[in-house]
Amino acid sequence: MDSDKSYICENNITLIKNLLSVILVDDESFAIANLSKLIETYCPSLKIVSTASNVLLAEQRINYFKPDVVFLDINMPNLNGFELLDRLIDIPLVVFVTA
Repeated sequence: MDSDKSYICENNITLIKNLLSVILVDDESFAIANLSKLIETYCPSLKIVSTASNVLLAEQRINYFKPDVVFLDINMPNLNGFELLDRLIDIPLVVFVTA
């Protein structure tokens, strides 16, 4: 791991240049766009590393990127947000976003 870019804190949250890594999961593209804009505008300590529009894609991206935080929609087609959490071995911090 490049010490100039990231390190593991005592609480195992990875910081990238003092930023928390984030993945947004929502089946509605406008919801991802709106949340992305809000995070970029009002949450400078968060870095969006990926997005996903369904549970299977989210599972792959969460396992690959290992984000600190996932903003997760609950109601999605086929599998829902809770089923995603059941599929993960390492569960990051979760913020539920739903209409």
